[in-house]
Amino acid sequence: MSGDRYILDANVFIEAAHRYYAFDLAPRFWQSLVAHARDGRVMSIDRVQTELQKGKDELASWAKGHFSSAFMSTAESNVIYCYRELMTWVQLQPQFNDAAKADFASSADGWLAGGLRQSERLFGGDAGGSQSRREAKSADSEFV
Repeated sequence: MSGDRYILDANVFIEAAHRYYAFDLAPRFWQSLVAHARDGRVMSIDRVQTELQKGKDELASWAKGHFSSAFMSTAESNVIYCYRELMTWVQLQPQFNDAAKADFASSADGWLAGGLRQSERLFGGDAGGSQSRREAKSADSEFV
């Protein structure tokens, strides 16, 4: 990691906890996330925190107990402005159907992109952009 900051999507946490870096198998992975968050190099957003809390599992407990200070508020005016711009762009895209647009608007993905600043990188579990009419992802946008 250089001087960049990384904003993590819910899938990063969920996939790591349930597949690759289970808490009992790779505790140092989780410790390093906390250390990087403390240094201001890794963060996420409050809407991802809300998604993680729905799990009511070890990941939800870890997020609440160890990573809670690293969840940025999406109530900041610059985040809301960027989110509004992104939602306008999504709504104008004919390649996405109405259900995909509604799903994107209700998920944390748009807010993640809205939370990006010039020195930040979005890191999510989804590979690349979507070519589907049924799914809009932040990687599809010219804003990311």
